[in-house]
Amino acid sequence: MFDSYDEEAARWCEAVANRTREVDQAYLSEVRRSTLRCLRKSLPSDVRAQVADLLPSSVRELWLDGWTPDERVEPCATTEHLVSCVRPFVKEHHADAVIEEDVLAVTQTFFAHWPAAQPLAQPHLPADLFGATSEQGEQPIA
Repeated sequence: MFDSYDEEAARWCEAVANRTREVDQAYLSEVRRSTLRCLRKSLPSDVRAQVADLLPSSVRELWLDGWTPDERVEPCATTEHLVSCVRPFVKEHHADAVIEEDVLAVTQTFFAHWPAAQPLAQPHLPADLFGATSEQGEQPIA
């Protein structure tokens, strides 16, 4: 069971890398971590917990990174708002020009790999964070 969870997390990380075509692993790691953290902060606490329960342990650690029980909800009405939340964490790694594309790559592949999280999060997030998906709902359409 744990091997399949680790493989699932590795496939997601690989999908993000393929979407961004980025080779700097430290940057990619920070984009994944900070994007998930900012996504989580945009959701009500009950939804945060439900999404966490769907994730393999290594991705759950990213999702819960920095979480505190009294964390307040920071609504995310636009993709630009999410990018502005992520930017301070990653600006030292890369130019601002690509951060929006990379944040979208993280969010869209996240919801493609864990589709059960999408209906939980969708009412609270901008539609473009979910991307267009195939009929099977497995991979975003590029």
